[in-house]
Amino acid sequence: MTDQAIPIRKFTYAEALAWLRAKPDDPLSASALARAWGWPRIRVRRRLIAWKASGLVGRPDQGQAGRMAGPLADQAGHAGHLAGQLLGGAVALVGIGLSLVGLIATVTYGRESGGGLMAVFAGAADVTTLAAPPAASAMWQARRWPLALAAWSIWLAASTITAGNLAGYVGLMSADFVDTRELQQTEHDVVLDRLARLRSERTAITETRPPSAINAAINAAGSKAEVDKLRSALAMAKRRDQVDRDLLDLESKLPSIPKTTTADPSAAVLVGMVRQLTGARVTEAEMRRLRLELLMTLPLLGGIVLSIGLAVAAPGRRP
Repeated sequence: MTDQAIPIRKFTYAEALAWLRAKPDDPLSASALARAWGWPRIRVRRRLIAWKASGLVGRPDQGQAGRMAGPLADQAGHAGHLAGQLLGGAVALVGIGLSLVGLIATVTYGRESGGGLMAVFAGAADVTTLAAPPAASAMWQARRWPLALAAWSIWLAASTITAGNLAGYVGLMSADFVDTRELQQTEHDVVLDRLARLRSERTAITETRPPSAINAAINAAGSKAEVDKLRSALAMAKRRDQVDRDLLDLESKLPSIPKTTTADPSAAVLVGMVRQLTGARVTEAEMRRLRLELLMTLPLLGGIVLSIGLAVAAPGRRP
């Protein structure tokens, strides 16, 4: 293209079409047209596709400009279709992944709660939850309204079953996780508390002689008062040695005990973020409940996400 100057203003659709037809001998490319018209390249491609679909470019009787713009529109349409397929495929895979996570959770819970038959039933409900929305969308596009409504009704029933299984699985796993963390936290706190008491007791013990030396002194003592005093020192020395052994044992075990400071760290972090950003007074229990609701809801959306991905990837659905 000979004229590479950047336009002072963006072209309108009519001006762009007139400009295209006024330069019949120039080679065309989407990048060159984008620079000349002041448009993004994606807008150029979409407009060429629309012009060809309406017959404004691409016909032999429209001269050199029409013959050159037609293949360019075809190329843009092919690129857009490929991009749509890639995007739609990615979205569809996300939907399948959400449903797969839900399938693993519900089958696991079904097997633990009701055996193999319940696991099969839970898996069938999950597969129905995934497949029903694309089927309903296809029936709706085919104008088969009763079948579309029936598909959505089946999805609602299957989603109810799946939601119940997900609630059981998520609640069970969450309870196990929180209980384990609370037990670790309690164990850690108990060890630290006992360690502090033993260290305080050891500091208060001033007797430094070993028990064997005190026993020898008792045998050599000449008076009852001296013997009583030495026996008190012997008891103190034995207690000192026992405290030292207990301290050594606790200090050796302390590194192996998990340093758990909170039962649910993710809920604690989310509560802190919400309070900092909004000032709302939320509790860890409320945040934990909200998280469980989201974990239950996402697998139910797998079929809807899959139908959206298939619609995006289908030909003839983009401008």
